[in-house]
Amino acid sequence: MVELADTPDLGSGGASHGGSSPSARTIRSTFLETGNTFMQMTQKKVEGLLHQYHLNIPAAQVAEKMDERLLELGKTTKVAGFRPGHIPLPILRQRYETSVKGEVIQKLLDESMKKLVQEKELKVALQPKVEFESAEEGQDLSLNISLEVLPEVGKVDLSKYSFEQLKAKVDPQTVTDSLKKMAHSSREHKLLDAEIKAENGHAVRLSFRGTIDDKLIPGGSSADTVLELGSGTFIPGFEEQIVGMKAGDQKDIFVTFPADYGSQELAGKEAKFSLKIAEVLEVVEPTIDDELAVKLKFKDLTELKDQVEKMITREYEQLSFLDIKRKVLDKFSEEFHFDLPQGLVELEFQSIWRQLENELHHDHNHAEGETCQHGLDPKEEEKLRKQYQGIAERRVRLGLVLAEIGREHQVTVSQKELDQAVYNEAMRYKGHEMKVVEYYRNNPQALASLRAPIFEDKVIKLITEKVALKDKEISFEELQKRIKEITEGEEVN
Repeated sequence: MVELADTPDLGSGGASHGGSSPSARTIRSTFLETGNTFMQMTQKKVEGLLHQYHLNIPAAQVAEKMDERLLELGKTTKVAGFRPGHIPLPILRQRYETSVKGEVIQKLLDESMKKLVQEKELKVALQPKVEFESAEEGQDLSLNISLEVLPEVGKVDLSKYSFEQLKAKVDPQTVTDSLKKMAHSSREHKLLDAEIKAENGHAVRLSFRGTIDDKLIPGGSSADTVLELGSGTFIPGFEEQIVGMKAGDQKDIFVTFPADYGSQELAGKEAKFSLKIAEVLEVVEPTIDDELAVKLKFKDLTELKDQVEKMITREYEQLSFLDIKRKVLDKFSEEFHFDLPQGLVELEFQSIWRQLENELHHDHNHAEGETCQHGLDPKEEEKLRKQYQGIAERRVRLGLVLAEIGREHQVTVSQKELDQAVYNEAMRYKGHEMKVVEYYRNNPQALASLRAPIFEDKVIKLITEKVALKDKEISFEELQKRIKEITEGEEVN
């Protein structure tokens, strides 16, 4: 879901958006005083959420600000023959006027926009678009400004809503099955007699070297690997050819990589693996008892069962939350109708469309750097663009509604929650954790992409506490089916 853009340089908005006026052309000038600078801001048009202004800053004021910045620069800069702070203004103009002009103009523009937003109590949706008419030396600075404001959502009365909340109880057999999986993951390997031949269900410690046409397969060799026969860990045909071998045996086996194998270089190719068995091992499944619980860092089996049940309960609650979230968003999407800032809609649409293009690219397994030539059929593209345009509008509309509810109820995302989100993201990239942390630390927009879903879920949770909920008990299988319908169906957000 789209997160509203922060515009700290434009000041904080007031209670009124100024976006509910009918289409009109007005000639209304405002003289904005910012420090010692006087600027003339003329409102040209207000059409729905779109505001257009003309800004004029006298040439004398621009020149004054230029001189102020040059003198400030002269306090620290070094010019041969002059002490810092004593460099004549004409020399500073000659050397630095061109380089500081853009900075001065940007500062004047930021100051004028901040003043305009404060005086008219505008809530700006995105950074304004600026079109210069004149910025020539010795002339007034003249430019046109277009900006979109946020629509008036209004107070949302949550008490009038009611939803059905799905609940699934934890079945004792589910706990038992989870314990069996934990026991299986804690199994041990016991060395068997050197003369025993490997069978399905045994494990072997082996070394192997894989080649295709006498060329080593990248990542296809190992000096010491434990493989459980019958586990299906390796490609089809590999484990089966080890059955019957014993410790010390060497053998060349031949297997063919599946046609749909992840690596194009290997898919469908026949490979030779030269392998040697070091040990044949018995796979020992542990008993589900206090000893296993202690091994897994619990006090006893009772505590282990309790923690497993709590873990499963949290999983069920999360699935239930996804269901109620979908119901809330669907309801709000039906009920709330207002004009949307088209700039926000376009940004959201472009984000969705880029994701689609990336998926199309990856689906075709292109080599790195290769250009994707698989375009969409024009009719299919037109259909998809219309569909995703609707999704973008839905996301923006719901984002505005949730933002208003969050503002009204003072929902915030704490720094601790944001740090945890960055940590969780970093943990997905083993070996590159610090690079991921630095990336988010240095990219406010990327950090906002982590803040948005946290804020959204906190608002949804608040909504569930304010609306009327009627519990409906269902089986876990039914709950799973419902979530599958949500995630594989139409737009969730």
